[in-house]
Amino acid sequence: MDKYFTDEAEKDGFVVPIIYELRKEEVKLKDEDLEWYIEKITPDDISDELELKNLDEQIRKRINEITVILENKKNIEIICQDIAKHFRDNFDNKFKGLIVTASRKTCVRFKNLLDKYLPKEYCEVVMSYNSDDEEELAEYKSDLINRFKINDTDEINKKIIEKFKKEAYPKLLIVTNMLITGFDEEKLAVLYLYKLLKHHRLLQTMARVNRPAKEKPAGLLVDYVGIFKYLEKAFKFYEEKEAIRDKIISKKEAEDKFNEILNKLENLFKDLIGRFEREIFDQAMDILRDKGKEFVRLYQGLRKWFEFLKSEESDFILKNLVKYKWLTCLYFYYKKLFRPDIDEEKWEKYYKKTIAVIQDLIEPSNLKEFEPKMVDLNYIKELKLANYSEKMKLVGILNALSYICVLNKRNPIYKSIADQVRAIVERWNSGEDILNLEPEIYHILDYVEAKEQEREKKKINDLEFGIKLILEKKKILEAEIWAKELFEKIEELLHPDWHRNPAMLKEVEKRVRGYLAKFWPQLKKEYQLTYEDFKNLAEEIWEYVKEYEER
Repeated sequence: MDKYFTDEAEKDGFVVPIIYELRKEEVKLKDEDLEWYIEKITPDDISDELELKNLDEQIRKRINEITVILENKKNIEIICQDIAKHFRDNFDNKFKGLIVTASRKTCVRFKNLLDKYLPKEYCEVVMSYNSDDEEELAEYKSDLINRFKINDTDEINKKIIEKFKKEAYPKLLIVTNMLITGFDEEKLAVLYLYKLLKHHRLLQTMARVNRPAKEKPAGLLVDYVGIFKYLEKAFKFYEEKEAIRDKIISKKEAEDKFNEILNKLENLFKDLIGRFEREIFDQAMDILRDKGKEFVRLYQGLRKWFEFLKSEESDFILKNLVKYKWLTCLYFYYKKLFRPDIDEEKWEKYYKKTIAVIQDLIEPSNLKEFEPKMVDLNYIKELKLANYSEKMKLVGILNALSYICVLNKRNPIYKSIADQVRAIVERWNSGEDILNLEPEIYHILDYVEAKEQEREKKKINDLEFGIKLILEKKKILEAEIWAKELFEKIEELLHPDWHRNPAMLKEVEKRVRGYLAKFWPQLKKEYQLTYEDFKNLAEEIWEYVKEYEER
């Protein structure tokens, strides 16, 4: 079991750290009861009825007294109110949770009280039932059977667990003995502990929330009994207790992890962070030319911890909020202008707090005014109209053109400009001021817009249009006529998968090269093409035809 908390396991991506947090101290057990349990009692779990039978009568009496405290409805109601708010504020629609309670009776009380503060479908109990259960348990069992229309409670438990793993509801499982060992579910991110556990049993229970998942920097263990105050004693029998302890961190230690990433980002941007003037973001863009990948990696890590740590009462987050807002604004810019291919829409549920935090940003971001989803010519048109500096617009347009050329490599228009765009990107990456590249960028953009309009007006297919553009690069006035005639020569051969048939491939190539060959004298005389130029032209047209697959 210890392996789930070792450094190697975390490095290999098998586990995430566990953060512990003591909440509602007014209802936690007395220190003397906690110390007595840890020091004097052998069982790892005081709800284990078989083990309790073997204990001294006086010890059983004191354990029963502790159980009565844990089963107190007033205390449970305070905790259920807290769980309902805490889960909705921090985990709802992102991850799921497990509530580990003191007894089967406590499970039932948690379910009934949580139903007051959360929709009834949010929570389900998974536990065993006995034929001689007292009335409170028997009544709940009867209601459960009626609700599921299944008489076998074991089958009901299986159905609940399956729904928890595969469906949206339930979001919280309430247990006392079941599922606290051997239940691996990566969506589990928070464990609410209201039960006395120690040693192996406590370790097994905690491990329910340390499985890695997307946007999950850590698992959270919320302690309502106070056992983590005695964390060192609770693990004193483990040889690897230091390795275990290192993987169980406090909120303060989690904040240190946030600060560690923030410091790295501050080293990237120095005194630019927190300054929202347009020229400051222009300077940041220059840094991102070389440090873009590092920035994305660091920011996304910072965002995970922000989402985990953010709460209304957090002084730590408030202290760092301006820096985080600035970095988030820069990240939005970076995505729009450098990496329009980054699509995080499906992951937005994991960083709703970040979205809420930047909603009040008015200048210089105007994030809501420019949110096209598809990267195409309309994306660039929207970008030109956006309230950005000229430098930022040029960065965005150049990167969008580069991305579109890759995305639409078979589109004849973008294929014809790909080499030019690539050359400009290389010059910019080599340090040339993008403002000096403005005429060339807008020249390419004007060309693209004109050719898109021309293609729409002429209703010409992509193969003809692509051949026409290749010929136009040589200033050939008959480009459109030749393209149409060439298409007519080969159209009958271009059936589905023609390019995978060697005989057909050979015949199409013969017709393409044969058609072009008859113009060689004219190209030599009127357009001053050398034979090498002609061979390259014919090869480029043939390669384009060969790649053309739209049928």
